[in-house]
Amino acid sequence: MLKNKNQATILIVDDSVTNSVLIKGILEAEGFNEIITAHNGKEALKIIKSQALDSIILDIKMPHNISGIDILKQLKEQENTKHIPVIVISANNNPTEIELCNKLGVFNYLHKPVNIDMFTETIYKLFK
Repeated sequence: MLKNKNQATILIVDDSVTNSVLIKGILEAEGFNEIITAHNGKEALKIIKSQALDSIILDIKMPHNISGIDILKQLKEQENTKHIPVIVISANNNPTEIELCNKLGVFNYLHKPVNIDMFTETIYKLFK
């Protein structure tokens, strides 16, 4: 059964504060209340370990420490996190990367710039 959007906790992982604010604004406009943001891989993994999450919106290319692919791999290796649906939003249109994300079980792979209608349609497949 789909979880109610008012009770869903969503993590946004993007190194761009602008992108995070945009995505958070879209979610808030759609009635989502519990939105957490992380701006790098280390911060994201810390939140994932300490919070019960209903979905993760993930950028793939992040500077410095841990990429979105690394996060996906760690999520899918852990019994308590492998069920969390992940929506990737990336500027990279590399077919190899998209295929790897699909093999790692992402719910959907969306391209930047974000198409708001496609994004909201995707998120509503997870929540009512």
